[in-house]
Amino acid sequence: MQIWLRTHPRIHLHFTPTSTSWLNQVETWFSIVHRKAIRRGVLRSVPHLKDAIQRFIHSWNTHRHPFAWVKTADEILVHANQKASNPWRGCCTRRGPPLLTNLLTEGLAA
Repeated sequence: MQIWLRTHPRIHLHFTPTSTSWLNQVETWFSIVHRKAIRRGVLRSVPHLKDAIQRFIHSWNTHRHPFAWVKTADEILVHANQKASNPWRGCCTRRGPPLLTNLLTEGLAA
């Protein structure tokens, strides 16, 4: 990786702690959609699934509120430093709803 980066000087890698990424907020929102609109539902087709998601989005937008960070910067940096010292810790233990890429590849975003 270091050799490749040296041969591509225009590319710069920046460490972003997973708990502070905007993508983390997106995954949080999809987790909420999964828990409140999809899980335990009887959805017999993709149109039924799309309809359930659209109803949830309409309700969410009616009663919207911003996400709030619940950790201080110092708490986030402690966690980030622990992650940086062992970047593979927890890499293969993901649980929860499917990622956005799964939803897109299954044609639900169409």
